[in-house]
Amino acid sequence: MVSPPEKKESDSPSVTQPATLTILLICNILFIKRNGLEHVLDFYRKENGECPVEQFIDSLNMKLQAKVLRAMSMLRAYGNTLREPYSKPLRDGIFELRTSFGSDTVRLLYFFSDGCLVVLTNGFVKKTQKTPQCEIETALRYKADWIRRKK
Repeated sequence: MVSPPEKKESDSPSVTQPATLTILLICNILFIKRNGLEHVLDFYRKENGECPVEQFIDSLNMKLQAKVLRAMSMLRAYGNTLREPYSKPLRDGIFELRTSFGSDTVRLLYFFSDGCLVVLTNGFVKKTQKTPQCEIETALRYKADWIRRKK
């Protein structure tokens, strides 16, 4: 009987890699072409370098992360033409990217800048029928900060 080859350390996937590795490609600016427009997806970062939406996505289980990443790729592909049930305008230029898995409902808040740039600000697991005002206020605060620092 032939025994299977010994597994080398390099053959097995690393279990110590954080979930952020899944997101690193997305955390850098991503591009996709659709109808002659480039939709660029970027994450808002605080002045101290923290990235609230990245931290939120990292906190989700892998299945929810996969659903969120799929919704994000739809946002990149369709930009401001993405509509319900995937995206919904909230107020003052803030939109929510909507996804769910089982009983978990996840929302990422974002805004558009310069037409083709999408800036994701923060995320939360939805527990109530309405989007919490504090989450919208946080997104508005991050949007104002992003605009202020962009100038």
